[in-house]
Amino acid sequence: MSQMEQYILFDPSASSGRRVLLLQGISGSGKTQIAYNFCVRNFERFWGIFWVNATNESTAKLSFQKMAHILGTTPTIDNVKEYLSAKEDWLLVIDDEKLGKEV
Repeated sequence: MSQMEQYILFDPSASSGRRVLLLQGISGSGKTQIAYNFCVRNFERFWGIFWVNATNESTAKLSFQKMAHILGTTPTIDNVKEYLSAKEDWLLVIDDEKLGKEV
C-alpha cells in the first residue's frame, strides 16, 4: 500500500477523520493519474467520490453545481461544503488547482 493510501485510509493521528493530501508537481507529472488510480482502487471505501475540475473558477463552480445536483442540495459551493461537513467517508478530489484560492 502506498504512503498516500496509508495516510488517507488509516492514519490514526487524524482526530476528526478528515484528512487533506496535496499532490504537487510539475505539469504532466502524473498527479491526476495518481489521484484517479487511488479512487479506482478504493471506491468501495467511500459513499461518494467527487471530482472538481479547478482549471479555472468557472469549471470549479460547474463541478460544485453538479455535486449539488447529485447531493440534492442548493447549487452553491457553500451548500455543498455544508452538506459534506455533516457526513463522513467521502472523498473530494480538486484537480488542476491553479486558482490560488480556497475552494
